[in-house]
Amino acid sequence: MRAGDTFYLPEDTDPGHHLWTIISDPDKNPEKIIAVCFSTLEDYKDQACIVQKGEHPKIDHPSIVDYSNPATLSIVQLAKMHAAKAIEYELPLSPELLKKVRRGVGISRLPMGLIVFLDGQGVL
Repeated sequence: MRAGDTFYLPEDTDPGHHLWTIISDPDKNPEKIIAVCFSTLEDYKDQACIVQKGEHPKIDHPSIVDYSNPATLSIVQLAKMHAAKAIEYELPLSPELLKKVRRGVGISRLPMGLIVFLDGQGVL
């Protein structure tokens, strides 16, 4: 697992079936991996990072990064979900899109404790 890897969580965990991406550095802390998902762009949603159709192959309409509802997972949890075929991996984000997503963290609705954690990893 690396920053920028993308995946779909099981339907019972994420009923909207959103594309998720890792924004933390799993090598620095494999027990606390922070992931955020992409969601349809709507006026009421956090627009700290707007992603356009085509910036990733799975983004097919204007979207936002939903920083307000992050997932905190461990490398072990991700491996178990993958082994159980409960997680679908997709192509990783481009380096440019990962930078864009991380730039949005500071002005987003991501909980402050996670912002501090990411800053401590040196990824912001």
